[in-house]
Amino acid sequence: MPIGVKITANHPQAEVFVSRRHHIRLLDFRLALLVFLVIAAIFLITGYWVVQRTRNFYLAQMAAEAHRLAGSYSQQVVVSAQAEEIVASLLAAKIDVAGDVIVQTDRPYSDALLSQLAEVLGVDEIYAYTPAGVIRHASNGRTIGWTATPDHPVHTFMVSGQASEIGPIRSDTESGVYYQYGYFRTSDGGFIQIGVLADKIQALLSQFELQKMLGELAQSDYIQYIGFADAAFNPPSDSPAGLDWARLMSPDAREAIQAGEDVHATQTVAGTPMYFDLSPVIVGGELHGSLVLGHDMRATNNLIRNVTTAWLAALGIIFLLVMATLIGVRLRNRLLFQEYYFNPLTGLPNRHYLDASLGSAPQADTDGALILINCQNMSLVNTLYGYAFGDQMIRSLANELKQLIREPDQLIHMISDRFVALIRQSDGRDGLVSLCDHIQAAAVRLYPDKKLKLAIAAVECHPGPLEPDKLIRQASLVLRHHAGQNSQACYFYDQAMEETLERQDQIETILRSLSVGQGLEQFSLVYQPIVDLKTMRIAGFEALSRLKTARLGFVPPPEFIAIAEQTQLIVPLGQRVLRLACRFIADLTKAGFGQIRVSVNISALELLRDAFVPDLDAIVRETGIDSASLGVELTESVFSDNIDLINERFMQLKARNIRIAIDDFGTGYSSLSRERDLAVDAIKIDKSFIDRLLDLEPDQAMTGDIVSLAHRMGHLAIAEGVEFENQRAYLQSVGCDLMQGYLFSKPVDAKTALDLLQRQNEG
Repeated sequence: MPIGVKITANHPQAEVFVSRRHHIRLLDFRLALLVFLVIAAIFLITGYWVVQRTRNFYLAQMAAEAHRLAGSYSQQVVVSAQAEEIVASLLAAKIDVAGDVIVQTDRPYSDALLSQLAEVLGVDEIYAYTPAGVIRHASNGRTIGWTATPDHPVHTFMVSGQASEIGPIRSDTESGVYYQYGYFRTSDGGFIQIGVLADKIQALLSQFELQKMLGELAQSDYIQYIGFADAAFNPPSDSPAGLDWARLMSPDAREAIQAGEDVHATQTVAGTPMYFDLSPVIVGGELHGSLVLGHDMRATNNLIRNVTTAWLAALGIIFLLVMATLIGVRLRNRLLFQEYYFNPLTGLPNRHYLDASLGSAPQADTDGALILINCQNMSLVNTLYGYAFGDQMIRSLANELKQLIREPDQLIHMISDRFVALIRQSDGRDGLVSLCDHIQAAAVRLYPDKKLKLAIAAVECHPGPLEPDKLIRQASLVLRHHAGQNSQACYFYDQAMEETLERQDQIETILRSLSVGQGLEQFSLVYQPIVDLKTMRIAGFEALSRLKTARLGFVPPPEFIAIAEQTQLIVPLGQRVLRLACRFIADLTKAGFGQIRVSVNISALELLRDAFVPDLDAIVRETGIDSASLGVELTESVFSDNIDLINERFMQLKARNIRIAIDDFGTGYSSLSRERDLAVDAIKIDKSFIDRLLDLEPDQAMTGDIVSLAHRMGHLAIAEGVEFENQRAYLQSVGCDLMQGYLFSKPVDAKTALDLLQRQNEG
């Protein structure tokens, strides 16, 4: 308990609290034991998990490396087979090309010519045959006069009638050396024989020898043994002594390999623990065999054991630290427990107690109420009489309230100058009014000179869940709604306030979503044309915000903008507006309307931020527009404060050729001298002045005077809300520069705005 607070029988809230605390103490030992057992179980499970994860990690590393090597081996087997086909195909193509060149030469064949062609074409032999199959010329000058005999490949081609043929590798009849030959018919009925040495082909294929590949794979540090079992699952010839091949290549393992799956197994071989990985080698969709990889597990097991020991030691230390921390926290909580639930000034339960109390009994069985009692003038009392007197005043009021609010009701001291009475069972609104009257009378009785002023709000609640946050918020809304009214009355929360609050909450939620980039489809801009009164052509647009949701429908801009300003969400919302408007300007420029200016409304909260101009510069750079195509509008009423800082911002904007306009001119509080000193370019005459043109004679209207005033200050005059032809005619007659309103066009979307400009140009 806080020092100086005494729990007595006439303190019903304290009795409830003590009873609850006694119940907690009865369970304290059991709870501590349960916590210890739960934590111990968690650490044991964690330790087991660490051991298994460590072992599985290293085994997975070995399996992954084995799979990678098997895949590499399979790939090289495929490459070897493909290489043979590719080399044979390339040599055949080479012989074919050489044959075409030789057959089509227009020079008579001779030994010298054939020798020259053999060197140029990169072949080893060229023979020219007569139609009867006799060699008449040779690139090597040998075997001239040799005649092909029946059943010889040369004789077979001679009598076949084919134009050309590429033969297989065979030995030369005279020299016995192996060649690959090609035969090509010549125009005189004879034919050409071209040969390439077979040892050149073998040299190209030697690099793909599979045994060589297997030896290279065996150099891996991960592997102590590597072998290859054929497709019939026969063991490799160099299997380790003591390996039980039948157990390793069990029927299940064979079935898995035939299905293209890896097989992993451990086996002790000659006293050494080994980890084996059998990976299928698939070539051309068929099983070529199995790559058998063996790893000595002794070093790995030692590593796993060391890592596991380190982890378990670390977990043990952490366990001890956690338990020591829990014990320390528990001891400290004993000291803080009482202070946490009571206000040290009055000894009354505080907001934490209210939450805990309602949390333990969240359902109300009967009609009740929450009464919020606010000491309105405590700041003034503390200033005039000192904080000691103010504290004494609060203690005296608390003592009076304790006598008025008894069990089962609860009195809560929320903060220094605010109390809450939770009425569990009320006698209806009349009973609540009577209770509030007694509270007000107690304040008057304590301080007859009315030093203490109370504002009281009541929120009635019905059977069901009790939500203290919601009830207090509703009561606070009532006090704000009736601020400045008779402080002696008791005001009640009604359904209309609830609906207003819920709608405001929904709009605020939507705005918060927009601020983080969610639900952007609900927010958009429309653009109202600003027309030159001299030419009646579009000179610019004003970007206007629109918010439309599935639940609320269309939300008027004044409503959601006011909420955005109250919740400080106007800044991200304003940046969204600027970004959309600048993208529209970029579209206008791309369509050839770069001279059209788009104006955006900004609030004072945005403008007064130090980051406003840098953020605007960043958006301009992001969208790639000319800042001279942008305008900003600021309501005149904001100029009553911070005029120097606002003007400084205006100067920064003007340095970027951004046009600045005062919106709603004529309804604000700024003086004409201030208007003259402001670095603005235009004033927008408020719609109220335009509407009066319908009822006043031209010589009685002030609109013309505002236009003249704007021109004398060097500003453009822009009329808002022009809806009728006689308004336009009057504005033209007094020299107004620009106008906007339904007479010309309602606000339209970006596509329609571009269409308006296109039609204007075509007209």
